Amino acid sequence: MFPLAALAIICVSFLQSGTFPEIDNQTLLLINNGGIIGGKHESYCDRESCDDFIDEAEIKRVAEEKAALERALKEKAEQERIERERRKSRTRKNREERAEQERIERERVEQERIERERAEQERIERERAEQERIERERAEQERIERERAEQEKKAEVAQDSGESKETEQDADDKHIPDVPEQKPSSEPEPYEGGTKWTKQQLQSLEKHNELRTLHGSPPLSLSPKLCNMATKYAQHLASIDQMKHTTLEERENAGENLYSEHGMGVNNGEGERGVEWWYNEIQDYSFDQPGFGMSTGHFTQVLWKETEEVGVGVAVSSSGKTYVVANYWPAGNVEKQFETNVLKKK
Repeated sequence: MFPLAALAIICVSFLQSGTFPEIDNQTLLLINNGGIIGGKHESYCDRESCDDFIDEAEIKRVAEEKAALERALKEKAEQERIERERRKSRTRKNREERAEQERIERERVEQERIERERAEQERIERERAEQERIERERAEQERIERERAEQEKKAEVAQDSGESKETEQDADDKHIPDVPEQKPSSEPEPYEGGTKWTKQQLQSLEKHNELRTLHGSPPLSLSPKLCNMATKYAQHLASIDQMKHTTLEERENAGENLYSEHGMGVNNGEGERGVEWWYNEIQDYSFDQPGFGMSTGHFTQVLWKETEEVGVGVAVSSSGKTYVVANYWPAGNVEKQFETNVLKKK
C-alpha cells in the first residue's frame, strides 16, 4: 500500500483536471521508498539507477486501484444522471396529471353550466305554460262576464218594456226558455224506473259507448236530470238560433258538447251524428302529448274515462237548423288528468 500523502496528491490532481496524472516508474519508486514528505523528496535516484527497484506487482496494484476509483466515479455520475432523469420523469408525470385534473375540472364546470341552463329553460317553459293557462282562464272569465252582462241587460230591457215579473224559478232558467218540446216521430222507448228515452237519446248513448269501448273507457248511462238539462238548452239554442256554451255554474259543473247542422231534421240520425263529429277531432289530438285543446275538447269529453252519465237533447230552430246538446257527469277535460282518461285505441 503506497503512502497516504502520495495518494492525496493523485486525488487532488484528479479533482483539478478530471484525469489521473501519469505515474512513471520513478514516481512509484519514490512512493515505495518513503514517498513525498512536505513536498520534498527524501531520496532520489535517476531513472537508470532506479529501474531495478521498481516492483511490477506494485505498479499493477496501483493501476487497478486507479481503475476502481474511475469506475466508482463513473457509477456515481451515472447514478446522478439516472436520478436527474427520474426527477424529470416525475415532473413530467406530475405536469400531465395536473393537466388531466384541470381538464376534468373544466368538463365538470361545463356540465354544471349545461345543467343550470337546462333547469333555467325548464323553469321558463313552466312559467310560459302557466302564463298561457292563466290567460285562457282570464279570457274564459271575461267571456262569462260578457254573457252575464248581456243577460242582465236583456232582463232590464224586458222589465222596462212592461213584461210581467219573472218568478224565482224563471229567473234561474231565463237562459233556457220553456218552449214546447218537439214530438218525435216515434214513441219514446221505456227505460228503467219508468223513464222514457227518445230515439235520439238512445242513438247518442249507443254511439258514445261504441266509441268509448274502442279506447278502453267504460260505457255511459243516460241520466234523466242531464237529459232534461240538455233538452232545455237545445230548445233555448233553437229559439235564439245560434250556438254558444253555458257557464259551468249554469250547467251545475257538468260537461257540455254542442253540435248543429242545417237541414238534418228530426229523427234523421242526429243523435249519433253529433257524437261522430265530436269524435273526429281525434285527428288533431296527440296521445304522446295529452292535454286540453280548443280543437279537441269535444273528442276528449266523449272518451273521458271517469265520466259515468250523459244526457242528450235535440231541437230544431225555425230556420231548419238542428241543435244537439250533450251534458256529462262527472265532467271531463280536467287539467293534468288527460293521460289516464283519454287512452289510445286498443
